[in-house]
Amino acid sequence: MEDFAGRPSGPRGGAGAQALAVAVLGLALSAGALVWAFRTRCATPPAGPELGGVAARLDINSADAPTLEALPGVGPALARRIVEDRRLRGPFRRPEDLLRVRGVTRELLERLAPFLEARPLAEDADAGRR
Repeated sequence: MEDFAGRPSGPRGGAGAQALAVAVLGLALSAGALVWAFRTRCATPPAGPELGGVAARLDINSADAPTLEALPGVGPALARRIVEDRRLRGPFRRPEDLLRVRGVTRELLERLAPFLEARPLAEDADAGRR
């Protein structure tokens, strides 16, 4: 089988098709990388931020380490330090209290703030009603 220029085409003459497929794949990956970069670095919606595709605010007083790792800029070690600090020093009264944890900087806190809340623990809420 030949193309309009008389060159072989079809399964054996597919060098051009392979190059086109590689180019299309490269464009798709580039577009995906741009979307990822925008969502992780630029997009911080003022209300209803998304965590894993679900609009939510994460309660830093009840979240476990794997849940904290879903936050941008929080890896396994920092997540463990947050949980350990909460266990040793008690609940966080507000998201800014995370600054007491080694590795949480003002810049990181600013990035995390739209995703966080510090709900009082059940026993704290009960004590306030008495």
